[in-house]
Formats: sequence, C-alpha cells, structure tokens
Amino acid sequence: MASAPAALVRGWQARAEPGVRFALCWLVPSWIVFELVPTKLPHYTLPCFGALAWLMAAALRQPLGPRVRWTGAGIAAAVAAGFIVAAGLAAAIYGEAASWAWVALIGLSTATAAACALVFTARRREGMAAALTCAFGLLGHACLVGGLAPTLGGIWLSERVADQVAEAGRQGFSKGPTAVAGYAEPSLVFALGAPTELGSAKGAADAIGEGRMAVVEQRQDAAFRQAIAAGWVSAHVAGVVRGLDYSTGHAQILRLYVPIPAQPAPPAPRSS
Repeated sequence: MASAPAALVRGWQARAEPGVRFALCWLVPSWIVFELVPTKLPHYTLPCFGALAWLMAAALRQPLGPRVRWTGAGIAAAVAAGFIVAAGLAAAIYGEAASWAWVALIGLSTATAAACALVFTARRREGMAAALTCAFGLLGHACLVGGLAPTLGGIWLSERVADQVAEAGRQGFSKGPTAVAGYAEPSLVFALGAPTELGSAKGAADAIGEGRMAVVEQRQDAAFRQAIAAGWVSAHVAGVVRGLDYSTGHAQILRLYVPIPAQPAPPAPRSS
C-alpha cells in the first residue's frame, strides 16, 4: 500500500505508454464493476491486484516526489494500525486465549512493515521500502489468516452448527437431511451435505414432523414454533450457536431442534 499513491500518479502521468495504458484498462473497469456489485468480499478484487502491482513497479523506476513518498508511508502506517486494532477487537469479541498470541505477532509484523516504509522512504530508498514492507506485510497477513482466524470460533457458525448436528446424529436423530430456516449460507450446505434443505419456518416444522432435525435462525424462531404447534408435533432445542455472519456482518443466533418422539399411549385397563 505504501506505493499505491505513486502508482496512481504514475498511471496518470504515463497513461500514453502502452504498458501503463494496458494496466489502467485492466484495473479501472474491473474495479468499477466490483464497486457496483452489492456483495463485497475481500477476495473479489484479487484479479485487479496484478494491474495495480504493475503500476507500482512502474512508479519505482524513477525518484518519487516528497508528497507521494510521505503519503505512501502514511498509508502504510494507517493500514498497520487498522490491522492491529481489528485483530485485537476480533480476539476480544470472538476469540479465545490463544488468539492473543496471534494478535501480538500480527502487531509486530505490521508495525515492522510500517516502520520499514517510514525509515527507508525517509532515506529515499523506495525500492527497499517496498520490498521490506511487502515481506513483513505478507507475514502479518499469514498470521491473520492462518493463525488468528481459525481461533475466532464466533465467526465459524456453519462449522459449529455442523458439529452439533453430528453430535445429535450420534444420539439417534439422523432420519434424513437437516432442514434450515433463515440461514442460507453455502458454507452450511458444504458442512452438512448437498441434501440439506434451505427453506422457511414451515419447511423446518415439516422436517420435525418427519422425524428430522431443523436449524432455525432467531428471526424465524417464532414462526417455526407456531408451525410445529399447529402440526401437533414437538421438538426441543439440542444446541444454540451464537456469533457473527461474516458474509453479512449481522449477529446470528441459530438453534438446532430435534423432534420429540411421540409417547406410546398407555395400555387400556383390563376389565374385571
């Protein structure tokens, strides 16, 4: 990110050069399309990074002006601070004790990346600044994605639901595919299997009536309870999963319901 301002300046100044023009024609329309898409996940823009890297490399072929150099160094410091704050908040809200070790490594890596950007930019060694900032930035990202993220149990809703469904299945509740109401993330289908039924509260109640399990999101819970009451079937909560749906940014409460088997009618008393 430290070279991003230089890349933008170079892209505008050298837009007549064939290589720079190609990178701009690759980057700008693609970025506009991604901005127009309603759902925005970080990996969507990965195809644009190659063009941005080209422009950054082109910008480093000549000395940078002081405004561009210090703007880039400031962006590197701001990004490092943002990563450290975000990692700490994620560990505090959704993590566990082991999460804080990864937060410390993320903080050390990203702070070092920012320091390299500031120090070597001040010495007018932009190439060294870019190389070291990239190296320590990659290390910080690796600690974030490969270390901290797996310890944040509060964001892995589908895996936790699948674990509870598997546990209920070991107790005998496995007569067919699980029905899900109000939570339609593909990750849950991957975790539970292709036969998983994504539908409404009524569909989840029908599954209970058929002796199958149902996962119901909080906002569908009242309708689900009304539906099973109307169908003269019973269910009890076998597990509750609370956390963050990182795809939407909304807090979620998911309840796993299992059917209550009908009790056999008592035998009629014998007449004397």
